[in-house]
Amino acid sequence: MKIAFLAALLLGIGSAAGAQEAPPAQEASAPLTLRKCLEIGLEQNYDVRIVRNEERVSDNNATAGNAGMLPTVDLSAGYTGTLDNDRTVTPRNGDATTETGVYDQTANVGLAVNWTLFDGLRIRTNYKRLKEMQQMGALKTRITIEDFMASLTAEYYNYIQQTLRLENFRYAVSLSRERLRITEARVQVGNFSRLDLLQARVDFNADSSKYMSQHELVTASRIRINELLANE
Repeated sequence: MKIAFLAALLLGIGSAAGAQEAPPAQEASAPLTLRKCLEIGLEQNYDVRIVRNEERVSDNNATAGNAGMLPTVDLSAGYTGTLDNDRTVTPRNGDATTETGVYDQTANVGLAVNWTLFDGLRIRTNYKRLKEMQQMGALKTRITIEDFMASLTAEYYNYIQQTLRLENFRYAVSLSRERLRITEARVQVGNFSRLDLLQARVDFNADSSKYMSQHELVTASRIRINELLANE
């Protein structure tokens, strides 16, 4: 009985709304286990996604080329052209000829290779710094994932605990309501006094207030879980 009740409570967490594809109908009604929540969160949580992107950037930067250890190749090319309407050409024999619509063009290509062999250990220092940033990125990713898993696990079981308490308060409200009904009936027949009726109403109002407060805690916990899962 208790296991079935807990399974029903887990339905309140909601389905994985942030998934890329809609889950099948038979999976949408299944309760979200802690393992499933962790899988969804590790894939969709914004903090985890950001720190993983930063780790990829540091991995790509930690290369010998970025540190300046490898040669660099520069390729340059150019092209120019001019159009002359009239051009007079005088050959050696003294006869001059005039040409119109002459197009002159010039192309050039250049290739340069640069390689710094020694610059006072600055290249090695830059490479070491890039490697340290790569290690720091991996460490930051691990810490972020561990913190996320701890937060989600704690909130998951907090949601279950708060939901169980909500059911207890709901049961207490039903008992107080029944007690108030019985007290009102006995006051009418003269078995109970008006003081007993007032006390029954006070107890009913107090239990109702506790139930409403507990309902807000359950709602807040559900919102927190959806935030960690990056659900819409």
